[in-house]
Amino acid sequence: VAVLAAAAVLAGAFVCRGGRARVPAPALPTAGSTPDTATALRALLDASRSTSDFAGLPLMRTAVAGLPRTWEARFNLAATLENAALEAGPHLGRTDPMTRSSVERVALVVEALHEREVALGLAADSRRRASTLCFGAKVLRTWGLQVDALEMARRAQALDPTWEFPARIIADLEADLRRGGVVR
Repeated sequence: VAVLAAAAVLAGAFVCRGGRARVPAPALPTAGSTPDTATALRALLDASRSTSDFAGLPLMRTAVAGLPRTWEARFNLAATLENAALEAGPHLGRTDPMTRSSVERVALVVEALHEREVALGLAADSRRRASTLCFGAKVLRTWGLQVDALEMARRAQALDPTWEFPARIIADLEADLRRGGVVR
């Protein structure tokens, strides 16, 4: 029931977002103005990192629009969305979330989960697939979804059993769950 309620809230948020003014994203360089797509992506990633994650979202979305079948673009957009959902900054003399509401924060995380799934499908090797899942698991843990994070981390470990990073995440999540889901 809670999942259905959350889905309804998110669906409403996406419908309501359509009427807001959006910051236009700069256009990708044309094929004639850049040596290759990797250079264009690097330039967009560098530009987005020079600002806050929330402010860099238009640049990351531009990178994905121009390079939709690129793991790096999708992976980085997911990370930017996740960070933007948690980003805080000064506003009227105090520190507040950069987003306007909790609904917007949840919508950013839902979009990030979608981008992670797309990135997973585009990953060229098992380490990239495992990395995509590990970082997704860390985000789910941050939001208090340890059981889902544990399942994601176990998938990562199965994809790349020689990599110790998933094992560390699994150990942390199992410890959280032994404490009743409390993150240390």
